[in-house]
Amino acid sequence: MSPARRKVMGERKPCGRLKPAEKEDPRFPTMWRRIKDHGTRVGIHPDVGTVLGRLSLSGVLRDHQVEAGFRFAELLGAYHRLYSGARSYSAASPAYERGFGAAGWSADEATATRLERAARRARRRYEEVASAIPNAWAHSLLVEVCVLDQEPGRARLADLAALLSVLALRLQIR
Repeated sequence: MSPARRKVMGERKPCGRLKPAEKEDPRFPTMWRRIKDHGTRVGIHPDVGTVLGRLSLSGVLRDHQVEAGFRFAELLGAYHRLYSGARSYSAASPAYERGFGAAGWSADEATATRLERAARRARRRYEEVASAIPNAWAHSLLVEVCVLDQEPGRARLADLAALLSVLALRLQIR
């Protein structure tokens, strides 16, 4: 007698046969990379090429959540530049670069009082938003996705959406 065939796990049709697995379009990652690399040349907004932009276009995040993520990155960039003196991330999202001030102020343009006022405002705004973040893990998830522009992974998408909804409420984004 021959050995029994191993049963293959998976979703089945009513007749008992395996349903074919849904395949992701193999062109999708390549097309997304082309949009990210060359989109600004053809007039696409730079935020579309970010992870938050992709999650928005694919329907995982809603518009107010994406806007909250971009605002968080801008606030963190301004806080790092003006208040904490931290160096900019080397591979940061466009929103973080806007907040950090890619163009920046020159020392001639800005008086000391203007810089002090801007630093206090950046600190106050960032601390107001940071008070809505429940713990260090949540903060690192937001920095990873909104600032460093890294994929969150499927297991953390629901957590990311919930965090961004809380930030949207705090930032009064509807």
